[in-house]
Amino acid sequence: MKQPRRPRVFVTQPIADSALARLRKLATIEVNKDSSKPIPKKALITGVKSCDILFSLLHDKVDRAVIEANPKLRMVASMSITPDNTDVAVATAHKVPVTVVPALAVESTADTLPAVIQEMLLARTSERQGRMIDHDEAASMEQKKREGYF
Repeated sequence: MKQPRRPRVFVTQPIADSALARLRKLATIEVNKDSSKPIPKKALITGVKSCDILFSLLHDKVDRAVIEANPKLRMVASMSITPDNTDVAVATAHKVPVTVVPALAVESTADTLPAVIQEMLLARTSERQGRMIDHDEAASMEQKKREGYF
């Protein structure tokens, strides 16, 4: 019996290695590796053309041009609290479900509140540690705003 083809997922920006490892168990993953700035529209459209599922991040604008670039697009997952940067009406018209994956989750073995508190007290690193943006000069947030990060 022929095995079903694994879904192809395009991830617009690097995400946690543990999340990628879980995704790779289920799908073929392609990641835009340039985390220094939001993905340019042309690169986003190129990436979406060859995927089944688009995994976008908070600052990615998933509009009509992006959704219509791939008539076989099966889903848009946005790592955000709300799908504000996704044109949900266009996605719905094309029968493409839109979902959000809040970026608030972290790996944990804690199963009770005291265990969560203990993990926090013992933590020596942050899940956000090592991002390029964290090494920018103090006044760079205004520049990031102009570049479309938020």
